[in-house]
Amino acid sequence: MRLIAEQAAIFSGAFLLFQVQPMMGRFLLPWFGGGPSVWTICLVFFQSLLLAGYAWAHFVAGRLPRVVHWLLLAAAVAAVLRATPEPVSDSRTAIGVLAALGASIGLPYLVLATVSPLIQRFSAAASPYRLYALSNAGSLAGLLSYPFLFEPTMGLSAQWTWWSGTFAVFCGLYAWLAPAVGRVAPEASPGWNWRWLAAPACGSMLLLAVTNQMTQEIPATPFLWVLPLALYLVTFILAFSSARFYQPALFTGLAAAAISVACVIKALGLRAPLGAHIAANSAVLFVCAMICHGELARSRPERAGLTRFYLLLSAGGAFGGSLVALAAPAVFSSFAEFELALAGSCLLPLAGASRSLRRTAILAALIAMASLASEGEGKTLEARRNFFGVLRVSERDGRRSLSHGRVTHGYQLLDPAKRAWPTAYYGPESALGIAMRTLAHPLRAGVIGLGVGTAAAYGQPGDQIRFYEINPAVERLARDYFTYLADSQARVDVVLGDARLELAAQPAQEFDLLAVDAFSSDSVPAHLLTAEAAAVYRRHLKPSGVLLVHVTNQYLDLEPVVRGMAATLGWPAYRLESAADPDRGVSASVWMMVTKDQRLARGGPEGRVLTWTDDRVSLRSILR
Repeated sequence: MRLIAEQAAIFSGAFLLFQVQPMMGRFLLPWFGGGPSVWTICLVFFQSLLLAGYAWAHFVAGRLPRVVHWLLLAAAVAAVLRATPEPVSDSRTAIGVLAALGASIGLPYLVLATVSPLIQRFSAAASPYRLYALSNAGSLAGLLSYPFLFEPTMGLSAQWTWWSGTFAVFCGLYAWLAPAVGRVAPEASPGWNWRWLAAPACGSMLLLAVTNQMTQEIPATPFLWVLPLALYLVTFILAFSSARFYQPALFTGLAAAAISVACVIKALGLRAPLGAHIAANSAVLFVCAMICHGELARSRPERAGLTRFYLLLSAGGAFGGSLVALAAPAVFSSFAEFELALAGSCLLPLAGASRSLRRTAILAALIAMASLASEGEGKTLEARRNFFGVLRVSERDGRRSLSHGRVTHGYQLLDPAKRAWPTAYYGPESALGIAMRTLAHPLRAGVIGLGVGTAAAYGQPGDQIRFYEINPAVERLARDYFTYLADSQARVDVVLGDARLELAAQPAQEFDLLAVDAFSSDSVPAHLLTAEAAAVYRRHLKPSGVLLVHVTNQYLDLEPVVRGMAATLGWPAYRLESAADPDRGVSASVWMMVTKDQRLARGGPEGRVLTWTDDRVSLRSILR
């Protein structure tokens, strides 16, 4: 009976531990701009608390009276039943994400992190690693259940209610097992192996770096958070279930092949299909993580060194994650940690390896490092990286452009006679160009998404144009390297911060035009497309005002969502498509125009309608 209870506690604890991760990421996305860095910081938080839980299991738990464990469980239950998560800091940085996570889920997550090492340590099971495999299976089940079961069928508030209630039931089971925790004897074995730190550090770096790669240019959605983490867990399960699953020579050779393919796909950028990006990054992560965890499994200790092993494993994971999420943005101007993690994982099998294996490992590492040279196109004038990603200003073929990852966010022609021309998605025949020419001047316009400030080219004397930009580095680069803002005849100002939050805090702006251009990158801030966002936009528009939403996107069909916003406003929505004009530097574009002004009506409002709310968003429903 007790063994069954131990197995149930380990499985359910791991299930809850990993299911709450994507759920908390979904809670936090709209509070911090909707970018992929939110999930990266979340992973570092979870890894750090996992380290704290393993440290508690190793150093503290067996030395405390059982009543202390009961009190800890009671406090954790009280924390999750108190209220739904909410932001606790105005900081739109990693510190704000960490503060929000700590206040909402910190103590419950710490409790869950102690379950597996403690129960394995005092269990009567013949092999603790069978319980470890059960723990990883529970983790995988928790992860996969979120995007395929809970997210499609429940809103966020219902998800939180379900999770917190289930956690309370779990704590009752854990409390029943708590008396045995006090019988955990101190470990006698002082030994440790360098792989216990190095292998999980490389594996954690890989996980976060690959997730960054996948969600910088494709949607930041729980499915694409869960996929890399699930593959990461599968390699743990395979490596620790049987030694036959990991063959160093085979996986090192596979790594060289997978890295080569991934480098080609990465160089193609948005020219490669979505499926190719996902498949290439997933293959690299699986093969290289299998090397990391296979080497870790080969060096695992007996039961006597169990909690020390888990402690050092989690320390390596937290260290690797911190390098990617916290150190790399401050040190690198690109995602160089991706190549470094690949190289490190390939070199792990070298100790005691044969000459042929050493050659293969070194070759795979060199291929990984060589892909660093594929960053960017044209002459780079400046590259900057911060919480929101990598920005690059470059020159090529008579134009200067600003890119975020592989996505161009605007450019300006270098010919002095043409530098005032509106380019990219803002050409004269685009929806923005038509609206700016048709509406009466002087006008008040708001633009969400600064880019290089191209929309300011339409400004006339007496006009007021206010840009909203979440990334402060974008404004500096737009002013330092481009002249649209300085040359505009309108009065132009830039408001830094999340556009929806800034608009919600401001009095009604009485805009004639509000253009939302934050979705050309495929990592979209979904909180700008919900019914609640539409209500904010309506408050700032005149009754006859125009809402424009730029929906040009390779991987996502955003038109139904904009029609859903229009439906909540009771306004018609029109699709305006414009052709490319290479001679003027104009790209093909698709905009949605939402307005009651019949002068601007173009075509019919027919089309699929999909309404998002802050409580329920599904990017999978609009993947092309």
